[in-house]
Amino acid sequence: MRYTTLISLLMVCNISIAAEKVWVADKYDVQAYESAMKIYEQHRQDRDDELVRYEAISDSIMNVGKSNNNYAQQYVALMMKEQICISKNAFDEIPDIEQQRMRLAKEHSNATFYFESFYKYCFCLVDTQPSEAFFLAKQMVDEAIAAGSESGMMYGHMALGDISLMSRYDGPTAVLEYEKALSLAESLNSSPVKLLQLSTDLARAYMECKQYDKAKDILDKFFETPEVLEDEYAQLLFYSTYIFVIENDCTREEYNRFYQKYINTPEMTMLYDEGSILYFKVKWLMKMERYKEALESVPLLPLKRMQLESLINIYKGIGQHEKAFGLLEELCALDDSIRREVGMGDIAAMNARLSNMELQRKIEQSKVHRNYMIGTMVFILLISVIVIFIFRQRHQRKVNHMQRLHNERLQRANSAKDIFLKNMTHELHTPLSQIYGFAQILADENFPIDEASTREMGVAIREGSKQLTAVLDNIVDVTDKLSKLDKLEEVESILKEK
Repeated sequence: MRYTTLISLLMVCNISIAAEKVWVADKYDVQAYESAMKIYEQHRQDRDDELVRYEAISDSIMNVGKSNNNYAQQYVALMMKEQICISKNAFDEIPDIEQQRMRLAKEHSNATFYFESFYKYCFCLVDTQPSEAFFLAKQMVDEAIAAGSESGMMYGHMALGDISLMSRYDGPTAVLEYEKALSLAESLNSSPVKLLQLSTDLARAYMECKQYDKAKDILDKFFETPEVLEDEYAQLLFYSTYIFVIENDCTREEYNRFYQKYINTPEMTMLYDEGSILYFKVKWLMKMERYKEALESVPLLPLKRMQLESLINIYKGIGQHEKAFGLLEELCALDDSIRREVGMGDIAAMNARLSNMELQRKIEQSKVHRNYMIGTMVFILLISVIVIFIFRQRHQRKVNHMQRLHNERLQRANSAKDIFLKNMTHELHTPLSQIYGFAQILADENFPIDEASTREMGVAIREGSKQLTAVLDNIVDVTDKLSKLDKLEEVESILKEK
């Protein structure tokens, strides 16, 4: 029974080799993590003024996290590294940092950290590798569903919305993705700032669809909860989106006042790069009817689409409708080329991913086959060891039993030998005593013996000699037989017979 149980356990262990790791986050010191987050928030605002000190703090948190084996502190330190890269305009280094955060989070099965970093990694690829970012975002959603992570699904739909809006100019798809993300964020009771971020994203998607009323309705509800806008980041995010909504519905004076108060501020550099801030300025110049200055600034805009949209509005504003119409045709052609390019990029990226998936599948199959072979070999080896152990135990028990029987038989044979020797001693002693006694009488000259007695004693000596000879012959016969035997049973039997 115990051997059967052991074999069953070994089979279970063999099967468990291919088991997948479950997403259960490793524990960490929550207070240390929250303390690191407070430091991150405190110094995020003034990192540009004290960048060297900020870097030193980041390195210190990383070292403490490693020494304490607190991966959450290490995660915060990498967040600070990301902010440092933004301050240095080293944007090409950010994807590597996000991948480090992803590896760290996945190593410790923290789905929340992992999908947050995955989202930021996708965002880094939106401008340079939009097709790759698109497929990664879909992969993120699939992974989040498999992991049962609602926050992961939220980030996945956010990424798909960003890609649809920013690189594909596909407003309707962006609206659907942002609505899914916002619904998940609400069910997760996300922070007000997170809800505001998703709402502004959804509003921009509606504006891409030319549905300004819906965009305004989404944003207006935040005026009912002014405490949300107390956060500086939330203010920047909200008003930089809201200005596009009210652009067509306010006077020049209202627009100018709004722009100067909320957009034309140093804090806006925390949220947008120089090209995007210049785009706000060009919009403002057009609204102020300063078309010449706006026209001079257009070539500095970072995106061709921004340039064409601005030129169309400028020429419409100064009454040159033919030029505006021609640029509109160019903008449509550009959008078509972008869609074709994105489509070709999707095909190329899909082929590359299929090739990688096939290669990965073969690698995984090889790993599974190798693990299966190793597991099978270990299983067979263990079974062989158990079988050998069982047979050895049985053989040893048989040997011990045979040895015990042998000892018992040897003891019986020794007892029989003792009895035999005792009997032979008695058999030898009787005739010898008779022969010796009569021989002494006959040899004694002083003992008178008549002829009849002498003859009678001679007969007795002769009979004793015959008896002695018979006993000796019997001993010789027994000795001869015993020398030819190997089995104790036969020895014991012969001795008992004699």
